[in-house]
Amino acid sequence: MFRFPTSLSLNLAILSSVVLASRLPSTTTVFSYLLFSVQWFALFPLFRRYLLQYNPIAFHTLTVILFLAGIGCVAWIGHGNWLAGAVWGGLVGGGVGIGCPLGLIWLQKYKKYGLSLPILDGNSW
Repeated sequence: MFRFPTSLSLNLAILSSVVLASRLPSTTTVFSYLLFSVQWFALFPLFRRYLLQYNPIAFHTLTVILFLAGIGCVAWIGHGNWLAGAVWGGLVGGGVGIGCPLGLIWLQKYKKYGLSLPILDGNSW
């Protein structure tokens, strides 16, 4: 079985953060967003691993807090109805995680695989 390197998820998380940050209006918001992304995707997993190794009770307490915060966010999305929020989140997650890739695979049959050459000053390469 092929195993992906552990740095792949971190690289993809930072890549998506940079892509999203490119749409922000000012350098201050870009810096703040990228700083938060590095803390969330790089430093927080290290902190959780450290907690698990040296204080398992704190690790499990943090896990329960994060789980309850996730349920609270789902209930907030569903306007107080956690089941509606969970269904909505599942539909959006399934659409993005399954529907979009399948749609892109289906659209590949319409793609023309010609070689694209840049045109500079009226001359092609």
